[in-house]
Amino acid sequence: MEYIIVKFGGEDRGVVIDGISQGRTEVVLEVERGSHEISLEEPPSDFKPLDEKVVVRDTTPLSPQEVSFEKI
Repeated sequence: MEYIIVKFGGEDRGVVIDGISQGRTEVVLEVERGSHEISLEEPPSDFKPLDEKVVVRDTTPLSPQEVSFEKI
């Protein structure tokens, strides 16, 4: 297992991983090693980028890969 944390300026929002709702922002999430497409739940017009493509490897629960979105 690998680990990510999705940041959205401290705001709570649903996280979508590979098209499936899988958790919340600001919480360490488990994912399989490899490539993933990360996005946030609706509304899509208030953040950028719309999605992030990341390769996750060599992470731990205490050192997750960070994925950040910016509020617009």
